[in-house]
Amino acid sequence: MVIGIQRDQLRMNDKFKNLHKKHTKGLYPDKFLDLIFTHSDIVRQIALKIADNLSQNKIVVNMDLVESGSMFHDIGVYLCFDDEFNPDASLSKYLCHGHEGYKLLKEEGYDEQVARFALTHTGTGITKEDIKRENMPFEPRDFIPVTLEEEIVCYADKFHTKWPSFNTFEEAKARLERFDPSKGIIMDRFKMKFGSPNLSDLQQEYREWHKNMETFFNSLPKAK
Repeated sequence: MVIGIQRDQLRMNDKFKNLHKKHTKGLYPDKFLDLIFTHSDIVRQIALKIADNLSQNKIVVNMDLVESGSMFHDIGVYLCFDDEFNPDASLSKYLCHGHEGYKLLKEEGYDEQVARFALTHTGTGITKEDIKRENMPFEPRDFIPVTLEEEIVCYADKFHTKWPSFNTFEEAKARLERFDPSKGIIMDRFKMKFGSPNLSDLQQEYREWHKNMETFFNSLPKAK
């Protein structure tokens, strides 16, 4: 078993950064890249904390798959902002970023096992009822995490936002419940299965980065 601290000391595989670089865009491509890539890396570190705890309890987790899934789960977000870094006005458009990311990963040659992380990480997974309610432009069926690794990445993602900030479990659960109370039940199930990761080290490490990103966002011209 390779524990999280040891894994974090390994050199980040260039394939992750290169794919993000390829798809960033707009008037602030470096900042866009920094936001999405760093958020993904934070999710990777949270997911590996969860996976390492499971491994210590003799539960087999594919660590490489967790790492790839974490780094690629939000690749579709690059398609959801305009050139001036304004999010698309339509909530349903943003909720499609997982579906768009799935298509992008498949086009880039990644297999179903990796591409599904983009498809299944939003909220606690997108259901056909969610698709109908938000009028999303694709087939109404369930896109929910099924494998252990998909569940880990989906859950880890709830502890950090792209605004960006860290969330407690309670904050993440409450945010999801505003869309659908049943999402809170699923969060409770995730917590029973995975616990609540200790984020104190990451909060310290990324404190200045969060401040810098907030300053950048505040400097942007407001959308008309």
